[in-house]
Amino acid sequence: MPSPAPSQRLVPLETGSVDLITRRVVREGTDDILLTPTETALLEHLVRNAGHTVPRADLLRDVWGYREGVRTRTVDTTMRRLRRKIEQMPGVPRHLLTEDGVGYRFMPLSDLAVDTSAQVPLDLTVGRDAELKLLERLANQGARLISIVGAGGVGKTRLAHEWMRSKRVLEVSLREVVAPSDVLGAVAAAASTNPVSLTELASRLSHRGVEWLLLDNVEHLLPELGALARGFACTDLRVLVTSQCALKVGGDTRVDLVPLDVEAGSMLLRARAPMTLGRAKDDVLAVIVGQVDGLPLALEMAAARASLLGAEGLRDRLCRPLQVLGLAEARDPQRTLRSVARGSWDLLPEPAARALTCLAVFRGGFTVEAAEAVVDQPDALDLLQLLRDQSWLRRRSDQEGWRLDLLVSLRDFVLEHAGVNAEAALRHARHFATWGADATRDAAERRRVLAADWPNLLRAIEVGLFQGEPEVAAGAACAAWGVTPIGRPPEVLMPLVLQVLAALPADSPWRNRILIALADLRRSEANLCGYAIAPPISRRSELGCRVSEVLEMVEAADL
Repeated sequence: MPSPAPSQRLVPLETGSVDLITRRVVREGTDDILLTPTETALLEHLVRNAGHTVPRADLLRDVWGYREGVRTRTVDTTMRRLRRKIEQMPGVPRHLLTEDGVGYRFMPLSDLAVDTSAQVPLDLTVGRDAELKLLERLANQGARLISIVGAGGVGKTRLAHEWMRSKRVLEVSLREVVAPSDVLGAVAAAASTNPVSLTELASRLSHRGVEWLLLDNVEHLLPELGALARGFACTDLRVLVTSQCALKVGGDTRVDLVPLDVEAGSMLLRARAPMTLGRAKDDVLAVIVGQVDGLPLALEMAAARASLLGAEGLRDRLCRPLQVLGLAEARDPQRTLRSVARGSWDLLPEPAARALTCLAVFRGGFTVEAAEAVVDQPDALDLLQLLRDQSWLRRRSDQEGWRLDLLVSLRDFVLEHAGVNAEAALRHARHFATWGADATRDAAERRRVLAADWPNLLRAIEVGLFQGEPEVAAGAACAAWGVTPIGRPPEVLMPLVLQVLAALPADSPWRNRILIALADLRRSEANLCGYAIAPPISRRSELGCRVSEVLEMVEAADL
Protein backbone atom coordinates (compact mmCIF):
# COMPACT_ATOMS: atom_id res chain seq x y z
CA MET A 1 0.00 0.00 0.00
CA PRO A 2 1.53 3.39 -0.97
CA SER A 3 2.10 5.92 1.81
CA PRO A 4 -0.54 8.64 1.95
CA ALA A 5 0.35 12.16 0.93
CA PRO A 6 1.29 14.49 3.85
CA SER A 7 -1.96 16.42 3.51
CA GLN A 8 -3.89 13.18 3.99
CA ARG A 9 -1.97 11.84 6.93
CA LEU A 10 -4.30 13.37 9.54
CA VAL A 11 -8.00 12.89 8.89
CA PRO A 12 -10.11 15.25 11.09
CA LEU A 13 -13.28 13.77 12.54
CA GLU A 14 -16.12 14.99 14.72
CA THR A 15 -14.62 13.04 17.61
CA GLY A 16 -10.94 13.91 17.02
CA SER A 17 -8.69 12.69 14.18
CA VAL A 18 -7.08 9.61 12.62
CA ASP A 19 -3.34 9.38 11.89
CA LEU A 20 -3.08 7.12 8.85
CA ILE A 21 0.66 6.54 9.40
CA THR A 22 0.53 5.46 13.04
CA ARG A 23 -2.99 4.00 12.58
CA ARG A 24 -4.22 5.76 15.72
CA VAL A 25 -7.60 7.37 16.40
CA VAL A 26 -6.94 10.33 18.73
CA ARG A 27 -9.81 11.61 20.89
CA GLU A 28 -9.64 14.24 23.60
CA GLY A 29 -10.06 12.82 27.08
CA THR A 30 -9.80 9.14 26.05
CA ASP A 31 -7.02 6.70 25.22
CA ASP A 32 -5.95 6.39 21.59
CA ILE A 33 -7.57 3.59 19.56
CA LEU A 34 -5.44 1.51 17.20
CA LEU A 35 -6.78 0.59 13.76
CA THR A 36 -5.86 -2.68 12.09
CA PRO A 37 -3.92 -2.47 8.76
CA THR A 38 -7.04 -3.50 6.85
CA GLU A 39 -9.21 -0.91 8.61
CA THR A 40 -6.60 1.75 7.88
CA ALA A 41 -6.39 0.75 4.21
CA LEU A 42 -10.18 0.86 3.88
CA LEU A 43 -10.41 4.29 5.51
CA GLU A 44 -7.54 5.67 3.40
CA HIS A 45 -9.14 4.49 0.16
CA LEU A 46 -12.45 6.11 1.06
CA VAL A 47 -10.68 9.33 2.15
CA ARG A 48 -8.92 9.52 -1.24
CA ASN A 49 -12.35 9.33 -2.88
CA ALA A 50 -14.09 11.58 -0.33
CA GLY A 51 -17.61 12.59 -1.28
CA HIS A 52 -17.95 9.80 -3.86
CA THR A 53 -19.57 6.41 -3.37
CA VAL A 54 -17.07 3.57 -3.91
CA PRO A 55 -18.71 0.29 -5.00
CA ARG A 56 -18.08 -2.80 -2.88
CA ALA A 57 -16.48 -4.57 -5.84
CA ASP A 58 -13.91 -1.77 -6.17
CA LEU A 59 -13.11 -1.91 -2.46
CA LEU A 60 -12.61 -5.71 -2.63
CA ARG A 61 -10.29 -5.29 -5.59
CA ASP A 62 -8.30 -2.20 -4.45
CA VAL A 63 -8.13 -2.81 -0.67
CA TRP A 64 -8.23 -6.61 -0.38
CA GLY A 65 -6.82 -7.55 -3.82
CA TYR A 66 -9.71 -9.91 -4.63
CA ARG A 67 -10.45 -10.80 -8.23
CA GLU A 68 -13.67 -9.77 -9.93
CA GLY A 69 -16.80 -11.71 -9.07
CA VAL A 70 -15.84 -12.74 -5.54
CA ARG A 71 -18.85 -12.70 -3.20
CA THR A 72 -18.05 -11.95 0.46
CA ARG A 73 -19.31 -9.82 3.37
CA THR A 74 -15.81 -8.86 4.50
CA VAL A 75 -16.29 -5.21 3.45
CA ASP A 76 -19.41 -4.86 5.60
CA THR A 77 -17.78 -6.62 8.57
CA THR A 78 -14.70 -4.40 8.44
CA MET A 79 -16.88 -1.29 8.04
CA ARG A 80 -18.82 -2.12 11.20
CA ARG A 81 -15.57 -2.41 13.18
CA LEU A 82 -14.21 0.81 11.70
CA ARG A 83 -17.39 2.74 12.52
CA ARG A 84 -17.21 1.59 16.13
CA LYS A 85 -13.74 3.14 16.35
CA ILE A 86 -14.23 6.50 14.60
CA GLU A 87 -17.93 7.42 14.67
CA GLN A 88 -19.63 9.12 17.62
CA MET A 89 -22.73 6.97 17.10
CA PRO A 90 -21.83 3.88 15.03
CA GLY A 91 -25.51 3.15 14.44
CA VAL A 92 -26.03 6.66 12.99
CA PRO A 93 -22.76 7.26 11.13
CA ARG A 94 -21.80 10.73 9.95
CA HIS A 95 -18.47 10.07 8.20
CA LEU A 96 -18.78 6.52 6.83
CA LEU A 97 -22.04 6.46 4.91
CA THR A 98 -23.75 3.56 3.15
CA GLU A 99 -25.47 3.82 -0.20
CA ASP A 100 -27.71 0.78 -0.21
CA GLY A 101 -26.97 -1.68 -2.95
CA VAL A 102 -23.93 0.25 -4.17
CA GLY A 103 -21.14 0.80 -1.64
CA TYR A 104 -19.69 3.27 0.88
CA ARG A 105 -18.78 6.94 0.94
CA PHE A 106 -16.56 9.04 3.28
CA MET A 107 -17.95 12.45 4.29
CA PRO A 108 -15.19 14.86 5.43
CA LEU A 109 -15.67 16.98 8.52
CA SER A 110 -15.68 20.12 6.37
CA ASP A 111 -18.80 18.86 4.60
CA LEU A 112 -20.63 18.25 7.87
CA ALA A 113 -21.15 21.97 8.56
CA VAL A 114 -24.38 22.74 10.36
CA ASP A 115 -27.13 24.41 8.36
CA THR A 116 -26.91 27.89 9.87
CA SER A 117 -29.44 29.58 7.61
CA ALA A 118 -32.19 30.98 9.80
CA GLN A 119 -35.76 30.15 8.89
CA VAL A 120 -37.06 32.96 6.71
CA PRO A 121 -40.65 34.04 7.46
CA LEU A 122 -43.03 33.60 4.55
CA ASP A 123 -44.55 37.02 5.16
CA LEU A 124 -43.28 40.41 6.26
CA THR A 125 -42.70 41.26 9.91
CA VAL A 126 -44.89 44.28 10.67
CA GLY A 127 -44.24 46.98 13.24
CA ARG A 128 -40.95 45.64 14.65
CA ASP A 129 -38.38 48.01 13.16
CA ALA A 130 -37.46 49.46 16.56
CA GLU A 131 -36.93 46.01 18.07
CA LEU A 132 -34.82 44.85 15.11
CA LYS A 133 -32.60 47.91 15.45
CA LEU A 134 -32.28 47.36 19.20
CA LEU A 135 -31.20 43.74 18.75
CA GLU A 136 -28.62 44.76 16.16
CA ARG A 137 -27.26 47.50 18.40
CA LEU A 138 -26.98 45.12 21.35
CA ALA A 139 -25.12 42.60 19.20
CA ASN A 140 -22.76 45.28 17.91
CA GLN A 141 -22.08 46.35 21.49
CA GLY A 142 -20.93 42.83 22.30
CA ALA A 143 -23.94 41.28 24.09
CA ARG A 144 -23.42 37.53 24.27
CA LEU A 145 -26.73 36.45 25.81
CA ILE A 146 -29.94 38.19 24.70
CA SER A 147 -33.44 37.11 25.71
CA ILE A 148 -36.61 38.21 23.93
CA VAL A 149 -39.31 38.06 26.62
CA GLY A 150 -43.04 38.52 26.05
CA ALA A 151 -46.49 37.00 26.31
CA GLY A 152 -47.43 33.99 24.23
CA GLY A 153 -48.48 35.05 20.74
CA VAL A 154 -46.62 38.38 20.81
CA GLY A 155 -44.25 37.33 18.01
CA LYS A 156 -40.98 36.43 19.74
CA THR A 157 -40.01 33.62 17.36
CA ARG A 158 -40.95 35.62 14.28
CA LEU A 159 -38.80 38.54 15.47
CA ALA A 160 -35.87 36.19 16.15
CA HIS A 161 -36.15 34.68 12.66
CA GLU A 162 -36.35 38.10 11.06
CA TRP A 163 -33.28 39.41 12.89
CA MET A 164 -31.17 36.31 12.23
CA ARG A 165 -31.74 36.11 8.49
CA SER A 166 -28.16 37.17 7.72
CA LYS A 167 -26.46 35.42 10.64
CA ARG A 168 -24.94 31.97 11.01
CA VAL A 169 -27.36 30.52 13.51
CA LEU A 170 -28.38 27.10 14.77
CA GLU A 171 -32.03 27.17 15.81
CA VAL A 172 -33.25 24.76 18.48
CA SER A 173 -36.97 24.69 19.32
CA LEU A 174 -37.41 23.47 22.90
CA ARG A 175 -41.22 23.53 23.02
CA GLU A 176 -41.44 19.73 23.08
CA VAL A 177 -38.44 19.18 25.39
CA VAL A 178 -39.75 18.10 28.79
CA ALA A 179 -36.74 18.18 31.12
CA PRO A 180 -33.77 20.58 31.34
CA SER A 181 -31.48 17.55 31.27
CA ASP A 182 -32.61 16.89 27.68
CA VAL A 183 -31.62 20.31 26.34
CA LEU A 184 -28.04 19.40 25.43
CA GLY A 185 -29.36 16.39 23.55
CA ALA A 186 -31.83 18.59 21.67
CA VAL A 187 -29.04 21.00 20.68
CA ALA A 188 -26.87 18.07 19.59
CA ALA A 189 -29.74 16.59 17.57
CA ALA A 190 -30.35 19.92 15.83
CA ALA A 191 -26.66 19.92 14.89
CA SER A 192 -26.77 16.24 13.86
CA THR A 193 -24.11 15.30 16.36
CA ASN A 194 -23.91 13.20 19.52
CA PRO A 195 -24.80 14.50 22.98
CA VAL A 196 -21.59 15.55 24.72
CA SER A 197 -20.62 18.09 27.36
CA LEU A 198 -21.65 21.70 26.92
CA THR A 199 -18.08 22.84 26.31
CA GLU A 200 -17.40 20.12 23.73
CA LEU A 201 -20.73 20.75 21.99
CA ALA A 202 -20.08 24.49 21.82
CA SER A 203 -16.61 23.82 20.43
CA ARG A 204 -18.00 21.58 17.70
CA LEU A 205 -20.64 24.12 16.73
CA SER A 206 -18.09 26.92 16.56
CA HIS A 207 -15.74 24.74 14.53
CA ARG A 208 -18.55 24.10 12.08
CA GLY A 209 -19.39 27.76 11.55
CA VAL A 210 -22.17 28.46 14.06
CA GLU A 211 -22.03 31.98 15.53
CA TRP A 212 -25.42 32.26 17.25
CA LEU A 213 -27.44 29.62 19.08
CA LEU A 214 -31.19 30.34 19.07
CA LEU A 215 -33.02 28.58 21.93
CA ASP A 216 -36.72 29.02 21.21
CA ASN A 217 -39.66 28.59 23.65
CA VAL A 218 -37.73 27.90 26.85
CA GLU A 219 -40.13 29.17 29.55
CA HIS A 220 -41.09 25.69 30.82
CA LEU A 221 -37.42 24.76 31.35
CA LEU A 222 -36.49 27.62 33.67
CA PRO A 223 -34.57 28.25 35.85
CA GLU A 224 -32.10 25.55 34.77
CA LEU A 225 -32.23 26.66 31.14
CA GLY A 226 -31.08 30.15 32.11
CA ALA A 227 -27.84 28.78 33.56
CA LEU A 228 -27.38 26.54 30.52
CA ALA A 229 -27.85 29.47 28.12
CA ARG A 230 -25.34 31.47 30.12
CA GLY A 231 -22.92 28.54 29.90
CA PHE A 232 -23.15 28.50 26.09
CA ALA A 233 -22.70 32.29 26.01
CA CYS A 234 -19.45 31.93 27.97
CA THR A 235 -17.95 29.93 25.07
CA ASP A 236 -17.28 31.13 21.54
CA LEU A 237 -21.03 31.03 20.84
CA ARG A 238 -23.50 33.85 21.33
CA VAL A 239 -27.02 32.98 22.44
CA LEU A 240 -30.49 34.36 21.67
CA VAL A 241 -33.38 33.03 23.77
CA THR A 242 -37.12 33.48 23.33
CA SER A 243 -39.25 33.01 26.44
CA GLN A 244 -42.45 34.05 28.15
CA CYS A 245 -40.49 34.26 31.40
CA ALA A 246 -37.38 36.19 32.37
CA LEU A 247 -34.16 34.14 32.54
CA LYS A 248 -32.86 35.85 35.70
CA VAL A 249 -29.20 34.98 35.14
CA GLY A 250 -26.15 37.21 35.11
CA GLY A 251 -25.12 38.55 31.73
CA ASP A 252 -28.60 38.36 30.20
CA THR A 253 -29.71 41.38 28.17
CA ARG A 254 -33.50 41.35 28.25
CA VAL A 255 -35.60 42.73 25.41
CA ASP A 256 -39.27 43.01 26.40
CA LEU A 257 -41.51 42.49 23.38
CA VAL A 258 -44.87 44.24 23.71
CA PRO A 259 -47.99 43.99 21.53
CA LEU A 260 -48.34 46.17 18.45
CA ASP A 261 -49.72 49.69 18.64
CA VAL A 262 -52.85 50.71 16.74
CA GLU A 263 -51.00 51.81 13.60
CA ALA A 264 -48.87 48.67 13.32
CA GLY A 265 -51.78 46.41 14.28
CA SER A 266 -53.95 47.93 11.56
CA MET A 267 -51.11 47.44 9.06
CA LEU A 268 -50.89 43.77 10.04
CA LEU A 269 -54.65 43.28 9.59
CA ARG A 270 -54.58 44.86 6.15
CA ALA A 271 -51.48 42.87 5.13
CA ARG A 272 -53.01 39.53 6.12
CA ALA A 273 -56.49 40.15 4.68
CA PRO A 274 -56.08 42.74 1.92
CA MET A 275 -59.32 41.83 0.13
CA THR A 276 -61.48 42.02 3.26
CA LEU A 277 -59.71 44.58 5.42
CA GLY A 278 -57.64 46.50 2.91
CA ARG A 279 -60.29 49.20 2.53
CA ALA A 280 -61.80 48.98 6.00
CA LYS A 281 -62.19 52.24 7.88
CA ASP A 282 -59.30 53.25 10.10
CA ASP A 283 -61.52 53.65 13.15
CA VAL A 284 -62.99 50.15 12.72
CA LEU A 285 -59.53 48.57 12.55
CA ALA A 286 -58.40 50.64 15.51
CA VAL A 287 -61.23 49.20 17.59
CA ILE A 288 -60.35 45.65 16.51
CA VAL A 289 -56.69 46.17 17.44
CA GLY A 290 -57.76 47.53 20.83
CA GLN A 291 -60.14 44.63 21.45
CA VAL A 292 -57.25 42.13 21.21
CA ASP A 293 -54.66 44.47 22.75
CA GLY A 294 -52.54 44.42 19.59
CA LEU A 295 -51.46 40.81 20.17
CA PRO A 296 -50.05 39.63 16.80
CA LEU A 297 -51.35 36.05 17.12
CA ALA A 298 -54.85 37.36 17.82
CA LEU A 299 -54.60 39.82 14.93
CA GLU A 300 -53.57 37.01 12.56
CA MET A 301 -56.63 35.02 13.64
CA ALA A 302 -58.85 38.08 13.42
CA ALA A 303 -57.71 38.61 9.84
CA ALA A 304 -58.63 34.99 9.07
CA ARG A 305 -62.05 35.38 10.71
CA ALA A 306 -62.69 38.60 8.77
CA SER A 307 -63.20 36.56 5.60
CA LEU A 308 -66.46 35.39 7.19
CA LEU A 309 -67.55 38.34 9.31
CA GLY A 310 -66.12 41.37 7.53
CA ALA A 311 -64.53 44.29 9.37
CA GLU A 312 -67.65 45.62 11.11
CA GLY A 313 -68.93 42.16 11.98
CA LEU A 314 -65.59 41.26 13.47
CA ARG A 315 -65.54 44.46 15.51
CA ASP A 316 -69.04 43.83 16.85
CA ARG A 317 -68.23 40.29 18.02
CA LEU A 318 -64.78 40.77 19.55
CA CYS A 319 -65.91 41.58 23.07
CA ARG A 320 -64.95 37.95 23.83
CA PRO A 321 -61.75 37.24 21.85
CA LEU A 322 -61.35 33.65 23.08
CA GLN A 323 -64.80 32.76 21.75
CA VAL A 324 -64.56 34.53 18.40
CA LEU A 325 -60.93 33.74 17.60
CA GLY A 326 -61.02 30.02 18.36
CA LEU A 327 -58.82 29.31 15.36
CA ALA A 328 -55.50 27.47 15.24
CA GLU A 329 -52.28 28.99 13.98
CA ALA A 330 -51.62 27.78 10.45
CA ARG A 331 -48.07 26.63 11.25
CA ASP A 332 -49.12 24.82 14.44
CA PRO A 333 -52.61 23.24 14.64
CA GLN A 334 -52.30 22.95 18.43
CA ARG A 335 -51.59 26.66 18.91
CA THR A 336 -54.69 28.73 19.67
CA LEU A 337 -55.26 31.77 21.88
CA ARG A 338 -56.70 29.48 24.54
CA SER A 339 -53.85 26.96 24.36
CA VAL A 340 -51.29 29.77 24.62
CA ALA A 341 -53.04 31.14 27.71
CA ARG A 342 -53.30 27.67 29.27
CA GLY A 343 -49.61 27.05 28.69
CA SER A 344 -48.80 30.27 30.52
CA TRP A 345 -51.21 29.40 33.34
CA ASP A 346 -49.60 25.98 33.84
CA LEU A 347 -46.23 27.66 34.48
CA LEU A 348 -47.54 29.64 37.45
CA PRO A 349 -46.93 28.59 41.05
CA GLU A 350 -50.15 28.32 43.04
CA PRO A 351 -49.79 31.62 44.99
CA ALA A 352 -49.24 33.55 41.76
CA ALA A 353 -52.28 31.88 40.17
CA ARG A 354 -54.40 32.97 43.15
CA ALA A 355 -53.09 36.51 42.81
CA LEU A 356 -53.98 36.44 39.13
CA THR A 357 -57.60 35.54 39.85
CA CYS A 358 -57.69 38.65 42.04
CA LEU A 359 -56.23 40.91 39.36
CA ALA A 360 -58.75 39.66 36.79
CA VAL A 361 -61.47 41.70 38.55
CA PHE A 362 -59.94 44.97 37.33
CA ARG A 363 -61.33 46.65 34.25
CA GLY A 364 -58.52 48.06 32.18
CA GLY A 365 -55.27 49.07 33.84
CA PHE A 366 -54.41 49.59 37.48
CA THR A 367 -51.68 50.94 39.70
CA VAL A 368 -49.31 48.79 41.71
CA GLU A 369 -50.91 50.15 44.89
CA ALA A 370 -54.40 49.14 43.76
CA ALA A 371 -53.14 45.69 42.78
CA GLU A 372 -51.55 45.20 46.21
CA ALA A 373 -54.83 46.15 47.90
CA VAL A 374 -56.85 43.67 45.83
CA VAL A 375 -54.34 40.79 46.08
CA ASP A 376 -54.16 41.40 49.85
CA GLN A 377 -51.16 39.17 50.60
CA PRO A 378 -48.00 40.05 52.61
CA ASP A 379 -45.89 39.11 49.57
CA ALA A 380 -48.16 40.85 47.06
CA LEU A 381 -45.33 42.91 45.58
CA ASP A 382 -43.25 39.76 44.98
CA LEU A 383 -46.22 38.06 43.34
CA LEU A 384 -46.77 41.05 41.07
CA GLN A 385 -43.10 40.94 40.08
CA LEU A 386 -43.38 37.23 39.29
CA LEU A 387 -46.45 37.84 37.12
CA ARG A 388 -44.61 40.64 35.36
CA ASP A 389 -41.56 38.42 34.77
CA GLN A 390 -43.79 35.72 33.33
CA SER A 391 -45.43 38.21 30.93
CA TRP A 392 -48.91 38.05 32.48
CA LEU A 393 -48.75 41.73 33.40
CA ARG A 394 -47.61 44.43 31.06
CA ARG A 395 -46.43 47.83 32.17
CA ARG A 396 -47.30 50.82 30.05
CA SER A 397 -47.59 54.54 30.45
CA ASP A 398 -50.51 56.90 29.98
CA GLN A 399 -51.08 60.53 30.84
CA GLU A 400 -51.25 59.66 34.53
CA GLY A 401 -47.98 57.66 34.63
CA TRP A 402 -47.06 53.99 34.58
CA ARG A 403 -49.79 51.41 35.10
CA LEU A 404 -50.14 47.64 34.86
CA ASP A 405 -52.75 45.64 33.01
CA LEU A 406 -53.64 42.18 31.75
CA LEU A 407 -53.99 41.35 28.08
CA VAL A 408 -57.66 40.90 27.26
CA SER A 409 -57.25 37.29 26.09
CA LEU A 410 -55.30 36.36 29.22
CA ARG A 411 -57.82 38.02 31.53
CA ASP A 412 -60.70 36.30 29.76
CA PHE A 413 -58.94 32.95 30.13
CA VAL A 414 -58.53 33.47 33.88
CA LEU A 415 -62.22 34.36 34.27
CA GLU A 416 -63.23 31.42 32.09
CA HIS A 417 -60.90 28.99 33.86
CA ALA A 418 -61.17 30.09 37.50
CA GLY A 419 -64.34 32.20 37.59
CA VAL A 420 -64.81 35.59 39.24
CA ASN A 421 -63.13 35.93 42.62
CA ALA A 422 -65.97 37.48 44.66
CA GLU A 423 -63.77 38.34 47.65
CA ALA A 424 -61.24 40.08 45.43
CA ALA A 425 -64.07 41.95 43.68
CA LEU A 426 -65.25 43.29 47.05
CA ARG A 427 -61.69 44.31 48.03
CA HIS A 428 -61.48 46.07 44.66
CA ALA A 429 -64.72 47.95 45.38
CA ARG A 430 -63.61 48.92 48.89
CA HIS A 431 -60.26 50.18 47.61
CA PHE A 432 -61.90 52.61 45.21
CA ALA A 433 -64.57 53.53 47.75
CA THR A 434 -61.82 54.92 50.00
CA TRP A 435 -61.19 57.60 47.38
CA GLY A 436 -64.72 58.88 47.85
CA ALA A 437 -64.48 58.70 51.64
CA ASP A 438 -61.19 60.57 51.96
CA ALA A 439 -62.04 64.28 52.11
CA THR A 440 -58.43 65.23 52.85
CA ARG A 441 -57.24 64.54 49.31
CA ASP A 442 -56.90 67.52 47.02
CA ALA A 443 -59.77 67.49 44.52
CA ALA A 444 -57.55 68.20 41.52
CA GLU A 445 -55.08 65.49 42.56
CA ARG A 446 -57.91 63.02 43.11
CA ARG A 447 -59.32 63.70 39.67
CA ARG A 448 -55.89 63.30 38.06
CA VAL A 449 -55.25 59.94 39.71
CA LEU A 450 -58.74 58.55 39.17
CA ALA A 451 -59.18 59.70 35.59
CA ALA A 452 -57.60 56.50 34.26
CA ASP A 453 -59.64 54.39 36.70
CA TRP A 454 -63.07 55.35 35.40
CA PRO A 455 -63.91 51.73 34.34
CA ASN A 456 -62.75 50.47 37.75
CA LEU A 457 -64.88 53.05 39.56
CA LEU A 458 -67.99 51.96 37.65
CA ARG A 459 -67.22 48.32 38.43
CA ALA A 460 -66.72 49.15 42.12
CA ILE A 461 -70.20 50.71 42.26
CA GLU A 462 -71.76 47.68 40.57
CA VAL A 463 -70.00 45.23 42.90
CA GLY A 464 -71.01 47.20 46.00
CA LEU A 465 -74.64 47.13 44.90
CA PHE A 466 -74.56 43.45 43.88
CA GLN A 467 -72.89 42.27 47.09
CA GLY A 468 -75.21 44.25 49.38
CA GLU A 469 -72.64 46.89 50.35
CA PRO A 470 -74.47 50.12 49.40
CA GLU A 471 -72.10 52.34 51.38
CA VAL A 472 -69.12 50.86 49.50
CA ALA A 473 -71.01 51.61 46.29
CA ALA A 474 -71.70 55.12 47.55
CA GLY A 475 -68.03 55.78 48.27
CA ALA A 476 -67.06 54.64 44.78
CA ALA A 477 -69.90 56.73 43.31
CA CYS A 478 -68.64 59.87 45.04
CA ALA A 479 -65.13 59.18 43.78
CA ALA A 480 -66.46 58.67 40.24
CA TRP A 481 -68.57 61.81 40.38
CA GLY A 482 -65.47 63.80 41.10
CA VAL A 483 -64.00 62.71 37.77
CA THR A 484 -66.92 63.87 35.62
CA PRO A 485 -65.69 67.49 35.39
CA ILE A 486 -62.73 66.33 33.29
CA GLY A 487 -64.69 64.61 30.57
CA ARG A 488 -66.05 61.39 32.03
CA PRO A 489 -69.75 61.11 31.02
CA PRO A 490 -72.19 61.77 33.89
CA GLU A 491 -74.99 60.12 31.90
CA VAL A 492 -73.16 56.77 32.29
CA LEU A 493 -72.85 57.29 36.03
CA MET A 494 -76.38 58.54 36.71
CA PRO A 495 -78.26 55.19 36.62
CA LEU A 496 -75.80 53.74 39.12
CA VAL A 497 -76.12 56.78 41.39
CA LEU A 498 -79.88 56.43 41.41
CA GLN A 499 -79.54 52.76 42.39
CA VAL A 500 -77.14 53.70 45.18
CA LEU A 501 -79.58 56.28 46.57
CA ALA A 502 -82.36 53.70 46.51
CA ALA A 503 -80.22 51.13 48.34
CA LEU A 504 -78.82 53.43 51.07
CA PRO A 505 -80.55 53.55 54.48
CA ALA A 506 -82.46 56.76 55.13
CA ASP A 507 -80.05 57.81 57.87
CA SER A 508 -76.86 57.05 55.95
CA PRO A 509 -74.44 60.03 55.83
CA TRP A 510 -73.64 58.95 52.28
CA ARG A 511 -77.06 60.19 51.10
CA ASN A 512 -76.12 63.80 51.82
CA ARG A 513 -72.68 63.29 50.26
CA ILE A 514 -74.30 62.12 47.04
CA LEU A 515 -76.96 64.82 47.13
CA ILE A 516 -74.24 67.45 47.54
CA ALA A 517 -72.58 66.06 44.43
CA LEU A 518 -75.85 66.19 42.54
CA ALA A 519 -76.49 69.72 43.78
CA ASP A 520 -73.60 70.85 41.64
CA LEU A 521 -75.84 70.15 38.69
CA ARG A 522 -78.61 72.48 39.88
CA ARG A 523 -77.02 75.32 37.98
CA SER A 524 -77.40 73.21 34.86
CA GLU A 525 -80.59 71.23 35.31
CA ALA A 526 -80.67 70.71 31.57
CA ASN A 527 -77.93 68.13 32.06
CA LEU A 528 -80.25 66.00 34.13
CA CYS A 529 -83.27 66.65 31.97
CA GLY A 530 -81.22 66.00 28.89
CA TYR A 531 -80.26 62.67 30.36
CA ALA A 532 -83.93 61.86 30.80
CA ILE A 533 -84.59 62.00 27.07
CA ALA A 534 -81.36 60.32 25.97
CA PRO A 535 -82.41 56.67 26.53
CA PRO A 536 -84.89 54.81 24.32
CA ILE A 537 -88.51 56.00 24.38
CA SER A 538 -89.63 53.05 26.50
CA ARG A 539 -87.44 54.29 29.38
CA ARG A 540 -87.93 58.03 29.09
CA SER A 541 -90.88 58.32 31.40
CA GLU A 542 -89.36 56.16 34.15
CA LEU A 543 -86.01 57.96 34.06
CA GLY A 544 -87.65 61.35 33.84
CA CYS A 545 -89.60 60.60 37.02
CA ARG A 546 -86.51 59.36 38.83
CA VAL A 547 -84.47 62.41 37.82
CA SER A 548 -87.34 64.61 39.05
CA GLU A 549 -87.23 62.75 42.36
CA VAL A 550 -83.52 63.40 42.65
CA LEU A 551 -84.01 67.11 41.98
CA GLU A 552 -86.73 67.20 44.63
CA MET A 553 -84.37 65.53 47.13
CA VAL A 554 -81.69 68.07 46.33
CA GLU A 555 -84.21 70.92 46.78
CA ALA A 556 -85.51 69.48 50.05
CA ALA A 557 -82.01 69.15 51.45
CA ASP A 558 -81.49 72.87 50.76
CA LEU A 559 -77.90 72.22 49.66
